[in-house]
Amino acid sequence: MICFQKNCKSLSYFLIIFYFLGQGIKPLQAGYEAGAGASASGPGSTAIGDASSASASNSTALGETAQVSAINGLAVGESASVSANNGIAIGQGASVSASNSIAIGKGVSVGAANTVQIGTSSQTVNFPGSVDINGGAIDGTAIGASAKSTGSFTTLTASGTTSLAGGLGVSGLTTITGALGVTGSISQTGVLVNTGGANITGSISQIGALVNVGGATIDNIRIGVTGNNEIDTSTGNLTIDSAGGTTTIDDNLVVSGTLTVNGTDFSSNTTNILSNKQNINNLGKGVAKSTALTAALTALPAAPKDYRLSCGVGAGSYSDQFAFSLGCASKLSNRVDLNFGGSLVTGDSSVTSYGDGTLDNFVAKAGFALKLGKMNKETLISKNDKQLFISKINKLTKENLIIQNENKKLKSNFESKISRIDALERSNENLRSVLNAQLTRLESLEKIALNKNDRRNNQSIFSEFLSKMSSGLKNVRNISFVNISKPLSKGN
Repeated sequence: MICFQKNCKSLSYFLIIFYFLGQGIKPLQAGYEAGAGASASGPGSTAIGDASSASASNSTALGETAQVSAINGLAVGESASVSANNGIAIGQGASVSASNSIAIGKGVSVGAANTVQIGTSSQTVNFPGSVDINGGAIDGTAIGASAKSTGSFTTLTASGTTSLAGGLGVSGLTTITGALGVTGSISQTGVLVNTGGANITGSISQIGALVNVGGATIDNIRIGVTGNNEIDTSTGNLTIDSAGGTTTIDDNLVVSGTLTVNGTDFSSNTTNILSNKQNINNLGKGVAKSTALTAALTALPAAPKDYRLSCGVGAGSYSDQFAFSLGCASKLSNRVDLNFGGSLVTGDSSVTSYGDGTLDNFVAKAGFALKLGKMNKETLISKNDKQLFISKINKLTKENLIIQNENKKLKSNFESKISRIDALERSNENLRSVLNAQLTRLESLEKIALNKNDRRNNQSIFSEFLSKMSSGLKNVRNISFVNISKPLSKGN
């Protein structure tokens, strides 16, 4: 039995579990709890120890305050914890927070998935017997499926020939001072420096730099053997053949002998290449000139309709070329138009050669238009008629202003009449009120007059009333009564 320093207490929990299992005690579906404050809330869970907790299905917490909150988790030891599925934490304060990982030892914490860690940097782990690793790595050193070693895993020293029957994978710097014989493949991702000979019968996959001081010979191809930076063959020709069919040289190519492309001597085409290059450059310049010349011609005027002749100046620009144009257009008759002109590139008086021809700086045009068919006569007015129309328009404008002013006056007068009618209506209303009051008084006087006891007195009162009534009617004799049963509206 292996005991890691103070972790023997954890192993005792294992013995307790085995004891209970030997006694036939099986956890209930809801979980098995043992200890003050222990909680096994997950299905098939087990919590043994004060304040221990197993809250996930098939989880097991052994030890005081041990905590398991993930499926199939196992925590053994005081304050040990597992929070990821299938994790195992053994030891006081050990913890696992990544799935499928194992932490063994006091205070060991694993946060990476699929990881096994035994002890910390301050702890020592001893393996008194042999260790058999069937594939894997120790600190980056690959271990074969059937390989065994009794020495160091980090340093490999050989004074003679080192032979590898299988593949060699090196991710760092590899320095070989002696002969290297490899019958299998070599996969090298770092820098390989070889100061001795190398005999490789298998394939080489080199990602980093390959430095061979003594030169290298691969089959019939030699690199740096007969001269520095030289690639040649020991016998026969050197053939460079790419899988894609294209071989790219990203620097200047110097050919001392004859260069043959598809069976054709390429050396005689040097002059033609230079000539074609110059023609291409001249063609681009000529296209710029031509575009500028054309743009300048399009700016010239067309044949006028009102005049016999019109002339103008235009300009055009394209790229680094500028041109100006001069031209005229004439209407010879109602059926015939004539135009002519030319444009010239400025700033470059030279004529550009192109092949057997030239690209000039000047262009000219001339043309005429002939109208066919029946012509539609245009209706034109003379200058005098035009002036007469303007005078009539001005006169009508002034008359219109006068009419507008008169309309304003009529509107104001009409509004004044309406106001007066409104006043008469109000006066009629007042008179109507006075008459109603007089009628009421008259009725009272009639009643008094009919009184037999005071007939004489009533007669005097009635005579007085008639006198006042007559006087009141004289005062309103000159007032015109308006029929107020149908009042006038402002719109009538």
